Amino acid sequence: MQRQSILEAMFEAQKLALAPFAFQCARIMRDQGILEALYQARRDGLTTEEIVAKTGLSEYAVETLCEGGLAFGLNTLEDDRWVITRTGIC
Repeated sequence: MQRQSILEAMFEAQKLALAPFAFQCARIMRDQGILEALYQARRDGLTTEEIVAKTGLSEYAVETLCEGGLAFGLNTLEDDRWVITRTGIC
């Protein structure tokens, strides 16, 4: 087994510590229709306002969830448009 550097070990520990938050963010984005909306618009992405219109969620909820999704690799932000990633599709 190859030894990890302290930074690699800290990164892996951080992933474990944040796993429950990543799971809940992904689950809520799925259940509230954000991931589906982003999937349907995967070529062009959606603005926050477009996601609000499609899901009925508040702007605050969409921004918070999409920023969480950004941190966990579920989506990206390109020119003020949220775009689903391959991880988000899975």
